[in-house]
Amino acid sequence: MDNITEGVVIDYRTLTDDALQGLIESVVYQEGTDYGDVEFSLADKVAQVKEQLVAKEAVVVFDPQSNSANIIPCNSDLSNQPLYIHHK
Repeated sequence: MDNITEGVVIDYRTLTDDALQGLIESVVYQEGTDYGDVEFSLADKVAQVKEQLVAKEAVVVFDPQSNSANIIPCNSDLSNQPLYIHHK
């Protein structure tokens, strides 16, 4: 049997503002710092992720096995797939 668990999708609106902010910042920091020629501020990156949540392009997923959460694209089949910041 695989050691892969399915995550539980959590409505981002049920998180406190501080919890959501912390989760988004954590995801953004995991993205790394190489964004090509254009640099985005932390605030810009956080805003992009929030826009994706509001537009239902991304979801918050809680993994009960690791007791951790992540934000993944809605079209992702992998629970460990990171959210990629879209460069506009």
